[in-house]
Amino acid sequence: MIDKFPCTGCGACCRRVGIIRKQLATSGIQVREDGSCEHLTAQNQCAIYETRPSVCRVGNAKPPEMPMWEYWELTARICNIWQRQDGLPVQLRVDEDLIRSLRHAQRVEQDQGEERNSA
Repeated sequence: MIDKFPCTGCGACCRRVGIIRKQLATSGIQVREDGSCEHLTAQNQCAIYETRPSVCRVGNAKPPEMPMWEYWELTARICNIWQRQDGLPVQLRVDEDLIRSLRHAQRVEQDQGEERNSA
């Protein structure tokens, strides 16, 4: 099982941080004129990855009432749309099938655990 979103590091979200400008400003991060993060390098890497603010962590943007797997599936779809819009290589796509299969495996594991507990 994986316990974090399988980000491919394409930088598509970091090129669109203008939509969370206010949240980033509270962390002291500026947004460039084109809507990208000031810390996104030319190689699509985060220059402050190890110390990036909480808002930059995929899991921290999840609404509290939304199950994590549902959030990951939605996030993967959005990532892949942005990647297509940016003309990024298919190899960078987030594997939506992997997320669905992991979700299914988790359900099976939970069901088996419930069966053992009720026996």
